Amino acid sequence: MQMTNVKLRLFKLSFCFVVLLLMMGCGNTYKYKGQNFHSPEEALNAQKIDLCDIKSQITPIQKKRGGTAAVVIPTFETFVALGVKKTGNPKQELSDYIGKILVASNSTMYDLIDQRKIFDKVTLIEDNYPIPVVKKIIAEYDVVIYLDLVSPEQAQWFMRVTPDYKIMPLNSDKSKVVRYPGTLSWLENIENNLDETGYMPRR
Repeated sequence: MQMTNVKLRLFKLSFCFVVLLLMMGCGNTYKYKGQNFHSPEEALNAQKIDLCDIKSQITPIQKKRGGTAAVVIPTFETFVALGVKKTGNPKQELSDYIGKILVASNSTMYDLIDQRKIFDKVTLIEDNYPIPVVKKIIAEYDVVIYLDLVSPEQAQWFMRVTPDYKIMPLNSDKSKVVRYPGTLSWLENIENNLDETGYMPRR
């Protein structure tokens, strides 16, 4: 029996979701967080439940910062091309599955920021090349939060804040466990960065 292991780092030491070990072998078994599923749809549904559980625990912040923010992430095609660590010759179906896992995980960050009510308005932008897009739209928003994806081992969240739009990395507290505590820590890092820069929305 031959089995292909694909190990993903959703964000390089910078994010709270557990690192996934995904396998596909005899019988086309898909593994998500230690559980086996017979189809990508079943595994993706398990991830959806997992993300919804985290989202249900995120409450609006008392100190709203206001203004507008954009969350920029790669497209599905870019996640498959740059975010999947391929060992051997995995089937395209497995690469597509992992791409969908990554899209769901990263787009959820937009949902969490919006639910946290840090800003007055949050916009999600998906593009094959996030960095050029960030440079293009930077003056249209008070804050831009984006994922810089280079490879499975090189992926990092950053944010840029008006008026000088200095680049600041976003991380979570490594002493906290994954899931809700780690996610909340990541959101608090956004809030702390805003306070440290003396953030004032332009309008």
